[in-house]
Amino acid sequence: MIRLLVLTTLLAPLGARAEITGASPARTLEEQKAAEFTVRLDRSAETPEIAESVSIDAGEFLPEGAKLPPNIRFEGPVLEYPVLAPASAGTGRGLGGFVLKDRLDSHADLYTKTFGTREWNLSVAGDPGFQTAYLRLERPDEKQLHKIKDLNELRGNGVNIKIDDRTVYNFKVAINIFSPTRKSTLKITPIQGTQGPAHAIKTGAILDRVREKSFVFKAGGNEFWTLYGTDVDPQTNWFADTRSFLILHENGLSSKMYPIAEAKLAVGLPVEVALGAVKIVMLRTEDGRVEFFEPGVKDGRVARK
Repeated sequence: MIRLLVLTTLLAPLGARAEITGASPARTLEEQKAAEFTVRLDRSAETPEIAESVSIDAGEFLPEGAKLPPNIRFEGPVLEYPVLAPASAGTGRGLGGFVLKDRLDSHADLYTKTFGTREWNLSVAGDPGFQTAYLRLERPDEKQLHKIKDLNELRGNGVNIKIDDRTVYNFKVAINIFSPTRKSTLKITPIQGTQGPAHAIKTGAILDRVREKSFVFKAGGNEFWTLYGTDVDPQTNWFADTRSFLILHENGLSSKMYPIAEAKLAVGLPVEVALGAVKIVMLRTEDGRVEFFEPGVKDGRVARK
């Protein structure tokens, strides 16, 4: 599911590093970990001089001891593993639900783009823990999975994807430091003599498309998007017989992604899921659905879709 187009949108921009190109050093950042922190511009501390001096070094991390201006803060991580527990207090207010088979891999045609001379559905896939990302390409008669070894490469020279002997494309994220989540750009460029169109997609447009493909519910005053997809076995780099949910919460530089393996939700047993400070209950039913509830709220009508 986040993890390439979704994760390109959330992790690649939010994991970007910053460098100083002329401002006076103001702060030391220590113990950085790749792709686990986000850049935030504190507008209250911003000055024209500082704003003009900040740029993105999309290919490297700040070395130990590097300096940052006072209007840049780091946060993270974006990918979080929710705490699951039996819902001993019951389910609560119904938030809706969906038929699993109807929404399985609903994001597989997130975008349809021409690569070389052929059209492909473009999307993403991941292993059960979303530690490994794959670019997913599909046509009626063919499927491809391309492993992304290091998401950080998307912010540097990009990742080269060989679709066939005559078709190679470079995928790269150009970071917009003032709005990394929605105004960064995924650039898809033909290389190595490939004859075909280039593509440029704003990360905000990707997020909007992901929302369209998701089951959307609200809990605790927040909106969450749910995708349900086939896992990839990292040992074979091909589709597995297991499936996972990915729940996303878009909140600018505090956006989060919560992966949940379907196997952790036993049929008929409600499970409490902590999405940060918000708790929900998920229930897989015997008739092949998943239902969402908000615990601590009186039971209400469940919207069925």
